[in-house]
Amino acid sequence: MRLGMFLELATTFGAVTGAFIASGTSETVLKIIFGLSLLYASFLMWYQMGKSDRSWDLRENDKIAKRLKLGALYYDAARGETISYGVSRSIITFIISYVAGLLSGLLGIGGGGIKVPTMNIVSGVPMKAAVATSNFMIGVTAAASALVYIRHGFCDSLVTAPVVLGTLLGSFFGARYALHIRGVVLKRIFIVILLVLGLRMLASGVNLF
Repeated sequence: MRLGMFLELATTFGAVTGAFIASGTSETVLKIIFGLSLLYASFLMWYQMGKSDRSWDLRENDKIAKRLKLGALYYDAARGETISYGVSRSIITFIISYVAGLLSGLLGIGGGGIKVPTMNIVSGVPMKAAVATSNFMIGVTAAASALVYIRHGFCDSLVTAPVVLGTLLGSFFGARYALHIRGVVLKRIFIVILLVLGLRMLASGVNLF
């Protein structure tokens, strides 16, 4: 939660910024950039995995993480052990979180596709902790940019209501399932999702369909 609140400062500011400048930005360029970012993140995550049975690299807390106590521990039921981890390169992760929020506000999508790989690859946060922290941040990030869009009358409540219901149900069952699978498996699933979303976003950006 400490890590989530720290990164949320950057992500929320980025989301609000993105929402304000959305009308004057080329959607095609954004989709291409975002698609390439997702493909790059999936490659890095796949490359980092190697033959390790862990979903992260062991890191020590950097100076900022040590002062803010960003490192944490949790019990992993799938591994049957308590996982303790540090957070490194906090400033880089903070900056990328701003970019994730900016894209979230511009494209109306969650920044988890960028935040999760960033926490996992750059800062050395275990996959389960990265996914959980990203989920913890999503509500605030989305609400910040949504307020701007609602004020300008862009939100369609008839579409929003059923989507929210489906998302709540899906996230509930997804979170419960994630507790019982190993982090490396979760990481592989995430890599596939990033590949699919990245290719889909690129195809949309170049008007293939």
